[in-house]
Amino acid sequence: IGGHGALNDTQRAAVDRIVNSQQHLLSIVNDLLNHNLIEADQVSATVTV
Repeated sequence: IGGHGALNDTQRAAVDRIVNSQQHLLSIVNDLLNHNLIEADQVSATVTV
């Protein structure tokens, strides 16, 4: 990013939105994968005191 010069404010805002959206989407995908692992009984939890 910025390989052809500095980004202007509009471009920077667009890149920020893209990055935030990507992070949110990754979080959703990870949550779904974790849920599926739990549903398949492939994840165990241990509690230590």
